[in-house]
This record gives sequence, structure tokens and C-alpha cells, in this order.
Amino acid sequence: MRATSRDDGVWFTLRDDASKAAQEAAIRAALSAQRDRLERVEIDVLSDDEWPGEACAAVRVAEARLAAQRRRSTSLTLDPRSDEDLGLAMALAPHSIGGSATDDTGALVWDANDTGTSAAFRLASSEVAAVRAAVERAGGGRDDVVTLVSHHLGRRRLGYDVVGATAPGEEAFIVHREDDGTVILTLRSLTRPGRGLWRVLFPAILVAQRLYRRRYLRALVPTAPGAGQQDSADG
Repeated sequence: MRATSRDDGVWFTLRDDASKAAQEAAIRAALSAQRDRLERVEIDVLSDDEWPGEACAAVRVAEARLAAQRRRSTSLTLDPRSDEDLGLAMALAPHSIGGSATDDTGALVWDANDTGTSAAFRLASSEVAAVRAAVERAGGGRDDVVTLVSHHLGRRRLGYDVVGATAPGEEAFIVHREDDGTVILTLRSLTRPGRGLWRVLFPAILVAQRLYRRRYLRALVPTAPGAGQQDSADG
């Protein structure tokens, strides 16, 4: 009998200054820890950077599957109960422009985007321990894994769910004050592909999200001189 998440767990993310190795370790460890309650994983076979050598074999397999489906889509649907599919997800996710996983209720519980630099996971207590242990093995610290809501002291966050067929997920506007008084705004998007035609257009939607976030930031500059800006969570 498979476990279900329902309302179990808290959303976690990585500190903004976490190393690339820590980010990759957390993305893979969260996927592995959540496996028993995952129903579906979606990974875009696209990367903002050149695919690293260790991922190239998985990329070839993923591209062959997409070609066999004869669909004009970059998003590959994987079954986390399959060892082969889970291996593909683990290889591709830290380098993909977008990945998401849902549980058996259809709820989003794992999200990794923008070549691994934007990630969040809904984790039970035992899963948090597994992710933090993996981050430590990768050279990071246990405190690199933090709750999504209380990312920093002095931080205030407005978040809302995005529903509909276009690109469901969550967007958040986060403001926090550093010890030296500097105010930083972070615009965070957690997005997964929509359905039908919107799935095909998902890469273009991610580009549009970046453009809109930059416009948000530019609009705030006249009213907040000297304030820091941070666009750390691309679609």
C-alpha cells in the first residue's frame, strides 16, 4: 500500500547562497525520499546550460522517448515507481529548466526549475532528515535546507496559487531586510507545465515569466532607491 501525502509535510527550499552541489543533492534526495508517495513526475528535456557529461546518456534516452511519442513536446512524463524512470528524473532534474512531481491526490509536492536554482519540496519530517543528510554529504550544511515561508528573519512573503491550464503552480513576492538594513525583493515562481497546447508552449511561458519579473523589479526602483533586487526563482 502506497503512502499518501494529503496535508502531511511542510514546504522547504534551499538558502539563496547554497552551493550548486548542495542544490543538486537536495533536488535528488527530495525526489528519492518522496518516491513512495509520488504518482507522476514531469521533466522538461531542456536546459539553460549545456547538459553535463554525466547527464548525456539520460538525455538521449529521454529524447528518444519523446520522439517515439510523436508529440511536439519537451516535457517527459515519468513513473516514479519505475527504477528506470526514477533514474532518468534524478539525472535530468538538477539541470532541467523545469520539473515537477505530484502525489496520488494530484497535489504538487516537488518542484525544481531553472537549471536547479529554484527548487521547493513538501517534506515530511523523515524526508527532511534525508534531504539534509544528502546536502551535508555534498559539502553543504544542514541549515542550507530551510522552510519556504520563513526563509530569513525579517522576511515577509505574499504567495498565491496559480490555477488554470496555462502554467499551474505558485508565485510569491518576498521582501527581507539584511542586518545592514539593505532591503531585498525576491520574486519566486514555482511552475509546472499546463495541459494540451500549453504544455508545448511551456518553454515560452518561462521566458515570459522572466520578462515580467524584470519589469516588476524595474517598476520598484524609483520608489525604493538603493534597495536590492533578486530574481532568484525562475519558472
